[in-house]
Amino acid sequence: MNKAWLTVMIDAFTRMVIAWAISFSSPSYRSCMAVIRDCVRRHNRVPKYIVTDKGAEFESKYYETLLAFLDSNKKTRPGSKPRFGTLVERVFGITNDAFIHNLVGNNQALQKPRRMSKSHDPRELAVWTLPEFRAAFEGFLDRVYGEAEHPALGMSPKQAMAAAPTLTGEREHTLIPYGPAFVVMCLPTTDKGTARVEPSRGVKIHYIHYWTPEFRDAAFARKNVPVRYDPDDASMAFAYLGNRWVPCKSELAADFQGRSEKEVAMATQEIRAKFKRTGVRRAVTAELIAMYLRETGATEQMLLERKRHQESQDAIPSEVQPVFNLLPPPTTDLVPTNVWDNLTLKLFGDF
Repeated sequence: MNKAWLTVMIDAFTRMVIAWAISFSSPSYRSCMAVIRDCVRRHNRVPKYIVTDKGAEFESKYYETLLAFLDSNKKTRPGSKPRFGTLVERVFGITNDAFIHNLVGNNQALQKPRRMSKSHDPRELAVWTLPEFRAAFEGFLDRVYGEAEHPALGMSPKQAMAAAPTLTGEREHTLIPYGPAFVVMCLPTTDKGTARVEPSRGVKIHYIHYWTPEFRDAAFARKNVPVRYDPDDASMAFAYLGNRWVPCKSELAADFQGRSEKEVAMATQEIRAKFKRTGVRRAVTAELIAMYLRETGATEQMLLERKRHQESQDAIPSEVQPVFNLLPPPTTDLVPTNVWDNLTLKLFGDF
């Protein structure tokens, strides 16, 4: 359905892919924070130094704040010097040659479309979905790339990773527990980093109010508290109350559940454009956004059902006739014609 983007973190010492993330969204601070989160989930630690290029996604304040929280240092490699990124670029090359380009429906043929025949069009041969590709790619990294002997090491990356604690020590003081506090730190915050607590409605993040029963405490009334929100689910946010992160539910949570930050922002932009065209001066609220998303969802369901019905009709063999053609023809002579011959004409008045 779309092109997926792969983000990889590789250990320069063992050549092991220690974390990775794949998504349909283009590279951004979300993919960077997702890789950090995956690294802690797998190994309960992050590298002391992380080397990146000068991409805009690596300059995000959310990404740098997370690295500072984990006591990790970010190093930026010089521009226009690709040799500083040979390790990770080589991993992408091996992945393409040994795995991705061997899958049915890969877009290698689209690099030279004039030499491509219609029978080999990848867009007609695509069979892989993102969940199935994720599982297959995980197996490739674990059983193929991780167990193959690396020429620079003289052993496989998995063997080098297993021998590293013996050479350098366990360093248990650097372990990071994968818990709710860490997961919340992988979430973005607002521009100010805080939100004002309204005793009756809670905190407001991107036109949506979030509520938790702990907001009834008078100690938090009309105070600015640190907040975090889930960019992939607009129905959930977190507020820092009493030295801990407290989950908060959004108003109209059923309408915002599963809606991403980008989808809500697009709906808000459409509502503003509609108000501007009609000359209506009205504030954008969560009720308007939820109503717009419901209407859009109903339209999408109708279009999807129409497309499915059309595809179902096209899949019917030509030998199968419609039901209308199988019905017997209607009878035209329902009354005998000679019944009109024996009728007696009666005149009434002047007729």
